[in-house]
Amino acid sequence: MMNTLKNENKDYSNDVFCHLEQLETDLYRMQIGNNRNFILSKSIDILIEKIEMIKRIVQVEIRFDWLKIQAEMDRLYKEDNSLTGFNILFDFKESEKSNRALIHVNKIQKDEKGK
Repeated sequence: MMNTLKNENKDYSNDVFCHLEQLETDLYRMQIGNNRNFILSKSIDILIEKIEMIKRIVQVEIRFDWLKIQAEMDRLYKEDNSLTGFNILFDFKESEKSNRALIHVNKIQKDEKGK
């Protein structure tokens, strides 16, 4: 099953896979056109292997759709742009007593560092 890479409700996973296949085809054509250059041919083989690896990664089912959280954060910020952060409780297992780790992330924009 294809990994769903979503941004603004668009699925780009098929696009990524198609672009990788096109790049792979282009490299095969280059290799055929330059089949007398052993070093170039071997270099192209290595690049094709890397493309195959990326294609396998793109096809892996993701464990959690982090983009849903990002989309909700974007929606909430559009409603109230005075927000300075989000508290997210993420339970991966139901239990009577919660045992959560605290992850604190400060995201500072490049233009805000000097302020």
